[in-house]
Amino acid sequence: MILILVSIILSGVNTLLYPNIYLNVFEKNNVYDTIISDQNISAVSPFIKIPKEGIRSLVEPLISNFLSYMRGSTDNVSLKVEIDSDAIRQFFEKSAKDFPVCSNGESSYDANGDPVCRPPEKNSTEFLYEVLEKKNVTIIQGGTVDLADVYGLKSEDLSKLRDNIATYRHVYYGILALSIFLILLAILISRNSLSSGFKWVGADLFIPGLFSLVVGFIGFDLIVKYLPLQDIGSGLLERLAEDFIAGILSRIKIYGAIVLAAGIGFFAGSFFMKNKEMK
Repeated sequence: MILILVSIILSGVNTLLYPNIYLNVFEKNNVYDTIISDQNISAVSPFIKIPKEGIRSLVEPLISNFLSYMRGSTDNVSLKVEIDSDAIRQFFEKSAKDFPVCSNGESSYDANGDPVCRPPEKNSTEFLYEVLEKKNVTIIQGGTVDLADVYGLKSEDLSKLRDNIATYRHVYYGILALSIFLILLAILISRNSLSSGFKWVGADLFIPGLFSLVVGFIGFDLIVKYLPLQDIGSGLLERLAEDFIAGILSRIKIYGAIVLAAGIGFFAGSFFMKNKEMK
């Protein structure tokens, strides 16, 4: 019974490794509109070319690709987006105009090769392209950029988290397989009295299924009561956290209902088998 209950709960948590729960929660909370309107979300976002289909068509593949990597479905995390070359060129040109003009005899670059001032004989555009060429920066030409590199998502810490998720998934599938094996074993052992075997299996499914439904219905209030979700930041983040919890519990209720129905089915089957054995 405990193994089945744990399997149900882990199945609910496992939904966090797939994109549907994120897409549904983001849609419900208008996250896509927030990404566009909130200029503080990212310093890079103004330079990302938004597809004509909208921000959602940009975000969804990024979420799917990232979660595929975290699940181990792919070995490389790739979060490539197309760059708006006009927007980034305007940004660099504006930055170049703000550079001070070098004094007589002053070097344009410091010891590390970073620009510190603009030579008086060069205008800001000429100096900009000189710096970009020295730094081998091609992003101004457009193309794509991998956000995994921009935000350091190829770090060792992320690899460790991915390894931990892989361990969790092995445990999850191991418990699930063991639960199914024990159910089949119970039926096999009681093959001389299938009515008794079905009754035991029915109980083993009915009780954890019912308990999972209870957890699904009352779990949200308990979690929200004891977890300080209001401390995680903005109201949007709090709503997102609550909806993620609700999404997980909703899955637990669905799986619990399926297991409960299976338990009732085995109970009903035990009476049918009993009548058949009496004949």
